[in-house]
Amino acid sequence: MKNIRENVDEKVFPYISTNRRNNRDYLKSAYPAFAELLDTFQKNIPKEIFDGNARLLKKNWEKYRVAIVGVENKIKTITDLYDQTRRKYLAKYYQNIAICPYCGLNEPDTLDHFLPKKKHPLLSITLYNLIPCCNNCNHKKKEYDSSVESISFFNPYLDEGNSKWLKIEAISITNQSLDISYAFNEAAFDNEKQRNAFKVTCKELDLLSRYACRSIEFILNQKKNIQKFCTKQTEVGNYFGIMLKQLPQDDFWKTQLCRYIAENETAQETIFKYCNIANRWFFCESSMPSPGYKESLDNYLNFVGNNEEKYIYFLSDVEFKQKIVCISNDVEGVLLKDETNFSVFVPGLIDFSDCEDADFYIFNSHGCTGNSYKYEGCKHGVLVLKKNLSQIPAKAML
Repeated sequence: MKNIRENVDEKVFPYISTNRRNNRDYLKSAYPAFAELLDTFQKNIPKEIFDGNARLLKKNWEKYRVAIVGVENKIKTITDLYDQTRRKYLAKYYQNIAICPYCGLNEPDTLDHFLPKKKHPLLSITLYNLIPCCNNCNHKKKEYDSSVESISFFNPYLDEGNSKWLKIEAISITNQSLDISYAFNEAAFDNEKQRNAFKVTCKELDLLSRYACRSIEFILNQKKNIQKFCTKQTEVGNYFGIMLKQLPQDDFWKTQLCRYIAENETAQETIFKYCNIANRWFFCESSMPSPGYKESLDNYLNFVGNNEEKYIYFLSDVEFKQKIVCISNDVEGVLLKDETNFSVFVPGLIDFSDCEDADFYIFNSHGCTGNSYKYEGCKHGVLVLKKNLSQIPAKAML
């Protein structure tokens, strides 16, 4: 969560040095961007919109929670002003905002009404009520109303940022996948009001789980570099220490992750293990035969000379030109039907990146299904296979 007041157009938050009585003149002098907007669409904006906003702003925008209700009660009807044309016009004042101030994950592609426009239509086009943010945050925030709720939502214009509000709780390998847990850092706050605002915003926007998912994606994107530059776990710490120095400090979810790995030996060990998974290929001295239709897995593995007890077997000729991957029906989630596409949940940390040219075979209780499959992808332990339609089921081996 970041304060972006200094980054918006300078006309949105000018220095206020006047308090003229005439509402239109007051807005032009004190809030030129908003006055410009009202003048542009003057024909379709009732006079009470000018007067109502002027009365509110004269009381100081920072006190909106107290002032807004009293102002709105004196206006009988307010036309819906937030249409497509005005929305495009409004966006130009926030074009310098590169990242969502709520989550820090995505580019801002929408405008959030800090006080919801359905409940406070007077503020539907008031610039100080519009927060440039990502669609995900806007959708999750819904109609949280800080003018009536006991705890105010974090306001990127009015509230100070705090980069230490987030911390890493643990990094581990759970259920055959990388698990990164974020937590809210209570100790980062001296001010109870600020702590409550950050906490409610974190909860409403589901930030902890969103950071966890994005962090796993971030580690996966670093995997090849970690394999290339880190030959032992201590070098993992150095790798993320260097990355930490290169990151902008307001990229808080990523800086917290890099700092935790750089300083935590257990995390370094976990990342090193996760990023250096190697398939154990068994190499046959002669050419690789394909498994026969209904041939048992045990028989096939004995034929090629691999007697290890596993769920997935990687087999290849010595020149690595022909590769076969055998999957046992003991693997959870294997569909034992002849389907064109299906998914398999793979137990254990296995790297399938070098299996794009391999032939996959499924073995059930009756033996090999006889169909060959090709690798389509693997994400978070789920292997996606596509049936090789050109494959003719092999005859039983004699």
